[in-house]
Parts: sequence; C-alpha cells; structure tokens
Amino acid sequence: MKPFFLFSLLILFTIPSSFAQQDHLLIYKKNNIKEVIINKTEKYTYEYHNGLILEKEPVVEKGNFVHHYHYFNNRNKKDSLITHTQEGKYSILSSNHYSYNDKDLLRTEKSKTNNIIILKKYKYNGLGHLDSIMVYKNNYKEIFGNNATAKLTPKEGFKFIYNAEALPLIEEQIFPADISKKTIYTYNSKNQLIKKIIDLGSKKDGDFTIKNGILHIIQYKYNKLGLKKKVTETYYIVKPDGKSEKDSQVKLKYKYKS
Repeated sequence: MKPFFLFSLLILFTIPSSFAQQDHLLIYKKNNIKEVIINKTEKYTYEYHNGLILEKEPVVEKGNFVHHYHYFNNRNKKDSLITHTQEGKYSILSSNHYSYNDKDLLRTEKSKTNNIIILKKYKYNGLGHLDSIMVYKNNYKEIFGNNATAKLTPKEGFKFIYNAEALPLIEEQIFPADISKKTIYTYNSKNQLIKKIIDLGSKKDGDFTIKNGILHIIQYKYNKLGLKKKVTETYYIVKPDGKSEKDSQVKLKYKYKS
C-alpha cells in the first residue's frame, strides 16, 4: 500500500470536526448536482437514492476507487457514512455512525477503519451552539492486523469561543492543553465562512532552538447557491522573531453540473 494513501487515511479520521453547518450534500441533492469538478480535472460524481447519497471520488488509477455512501434519516440528518476504498490488492471498508440529542444536534460520531477507532463527543451551550468536542481513541500497534484494543481513552479536546453575534471565532485545543494552536474564523454578511486562519504554533527543538511556526490561511468564495466557488489555501512560515514569509499556495476552483 502506498505511504501517501495511509497518511491520507490517518488524516481523514483524526482531524476534529468543526462547528455544525448545513450539509452541502443536501444542497447538492436539492439542486440535483451530478458532478463537482475541481480545477477542471478532478471530477466527483453523485447519485441520489431514498435516504442515500453516493459520492464517488475522482479515479486516479485504473482499478482503484474511493466511494462514500452517505445515509440520512427521515429528518435529513446523516445517520452513517460507509467508505469503500480500493487500492491495488487492498480493500478497506470504514464506517462512521452519528447520534443526536433531543434537540436534533449531533451528540456523538464514532468511526472505525480497520484497527483505528475514534469517538467524538459534542457538547453545546445554552444557545445550542457547539461548545466543545472531546476525542477518544483506542490503542493499536498497526493499522492492519489483530492488535487493537476496544477500550477508548481521551486523547484531545477542542473548545469553541463565540462573539456577540454567536459566530465561532476561535477553536482551541484544550486536551492536552496547547493554547498556541488555535483557529480564527471570519464571516460575511450572510454568515458564510470566508476566512479560516489556523495557527499551528511553533515547537521547541531540544533546550535551545525554537522551530519556525506555520500559519495556514484558507479563504472561501461562494456561488449563488451558497456552494464553494473558490478556495485559496496559503501557508506561511513564521520565524521566531515574528516575521513571516509565504511558503506555498494552492487554489481550487469548483464547477457544478446538474
């Protein structure tokens, strides 16, 4: 199995979920979007069935594929996500299951991919806005094989802070405590996220050297349907003296076809 694929798989199942927004797949279904093309080359396709949306990722090599089966309940809330990945002789089936509280807000999300098990617990404030996420994981020696434990232990947590308009401003990693890592959100007049600044902080190397920090800035533009039209991701290297310089940039343009 390719190292990059394994790395991508780990990233997919360890990144914490952000605050709740309307599921873009339901917008796709409402507008009967059959294809989403990114930068004129990467084509995602969609099929709509009763309670199910099938999402197919772009095929980069013959015989390999990634298919996502999104299942929704009768309240249009995502009930589960089953992902089938085929790469060479390796076939991986991963699953996500979701539960909701009495106010129909996401309560838990549990994912399993071979030996990797992750449970996320969501808590809300008195206004019904996401307050925190606690992430629990099991222990395993390898991704494949029979060497994992079913016991889940707390690994990390995320706290959300709001301004007077009740929009998320800062996401902080609180377990283990590391206030240098945070995410700042900026919105337009339609309450659409237009900028996300992820401060990954800096690390100490030994007893003397402070490594450079990384600033990841993501900017969003939307079309008339409220779907992403353009996403620009820029990475900056922040030196110990506070000065920064652009390291790399990626631009994604989205086109939707019915």
